[in-house]
Amino acid sequence: MLQVKFIAHVDRAKCSGCKLCEKVCLTDTIKVVNKVAVVDDDCLGCTRCVDICWHDEAVVMVPRPTPRYVGTDVNEVDAEQVRGLCAQAHRLPGELVCVCANTSAGEIAAAIIKGARSFKELSFATGVLQGCQEFCVPPIQRMLKVKGVDVTKAGGFLKYDQTLSMWDIPKAAQERFEYHFAEDLALATKSREGGE
Repeated sequence: MLQVKFIAHVDRAKCSGCKLCEKVCLTDTIKVVNKVAVVDDDCLGCTRCVDICWHDEAVVMVPRPTPRYVGTDVNEVDAEQVRGLCAQAHRLPGELVCVCANTSAGEIAAAIIKGARSFKELSFATGVLQGCQEFCVPPIQRMLKVKGVDVTKAGGFLKYDQTLSMWDIPKAAQERFEYHFAEDLALATKSREGGE
């Protein structure tokens, strides 16, 4: 669950209406209207708009009057479905996937089971993708693909296909290099199934 303490704020006098902030906002909560950026109250405070507006310095983060909480209750969906989706994506339900939002694979799976089919929908449902995106993007892509989502069209600025993992390395490539793929895959698969 993500605790959103800040919201983007636009200094209208400094805003040039360049739309860079709009282009990097994964949740579409900042839009340029009449050549000035306007922030929706649903903003999850990721700071991408602040980072991209370094030249004009028109966007800053300000504290929300009351923090907002974003998350999906895993107990609202069938536990077997959560485990099944996580297993197909090579994740354990309790495994932390998004360290920035403190979101587990199970919570992401629950949001997908409840109908989330895009990065934006998952962000609003769980708070994921609002921080570094170092760790959560590949597992989220994998989980969406399990449900048949074309991740190159799942919205936002993440328009590339799934980052490959060891489960995706073609057999020909495995055989061409002197590496212990079979052993590593067996060990990783066992650990993802809760083995030791």
